[in-house]
Amino acid sequence: GADGGGALAGHGGGVSAEAADVVILNDDLSRVSEAIVIGQRTMRIARQSIGIGLGLIFLLEQNDTTFGTVDDFQAFTTLPVAGVVPNVNYGKKNVKGQASIVTLEDPDSVAAEQYRILAMRVQQQCDSAQAKVIVITSAAGGEGKSLTAINLAPALSSTANGRVLLIDADMRKPRIAEYLKL
Repeated sequence: GADGGGALAGHGGGVSAEAADVVILNDDLSRVSEAIVIGQRTMRIARQSIGIGLGLIFLLEQNDTTFGTVDDFQAFTTLPVAGVVPNVNYGKKNVKGQASIVTLEDPDSVAAEQYRILAMRVQQQCDSAQAKVIVITSAAGGEGKSLTAINLAPALSSTANGRVLLIDADMRKPRIAEYLKL
């Protein structure tokens, strides 16, 4: 060709300036192909990592047995929801590092109000069933049975027609005396 591009293809001896540029470009292409191989390996590792991460997220989600909302709980069972008590363990600890008893220490808080609502509903259920005893239990430790009982007792004392007796029957780890500093 007239532009010098034919010098590379047609003539074995004379190489024009454009052809020299093409040769340098060929050297860069071989380096680029090495970079592509490294990039493909990195991409394969990245895809595998993403796959493993998504698999772990799926497994953790499938093994999550907690209920995020009251609606989730009601979709799972036909049991009535007596009340929803916020988690008062986070941030609110007394001087010794124990979780606070909100119905005694902060009776105007939202958590104390939720315990009073729960006490009212429990009292209504007890009155309709003519029950005199309430048991607070759970399948595992550390779920807040003691704190729930301690916070529910003063709330029940304001709605009950008689006295409220709180008995710590936890044989494995009794904590009520510790919480009440007895």
